[in-house]
Amino acid sequence: PDSAVTRAAICTMVNHILGRAADRNKTAATGATFSDVPLTYWGYADIFEATFTHQATVSNGVESWM
Repeated sequence: PDSAVTRAAICTMVNHILGRAADRNKTAATGATFSDVPLTYWGYADIFEATFTHQATVSNGVESWM
């Protein structure tokens, strides 16, 4: 309980709670957008999802970016 929580961990938890998931194709197509988080980092997609405003639809529990 006294450990620090990373940005990636918070983004992952919030996205999960809200039922959100990054469109990995759109994320990859956008390219690196954070100077401190490489595209290969495990939490990149969740950070991207939580950070960027976007339109999305949800069908059968799967979010698709428009």
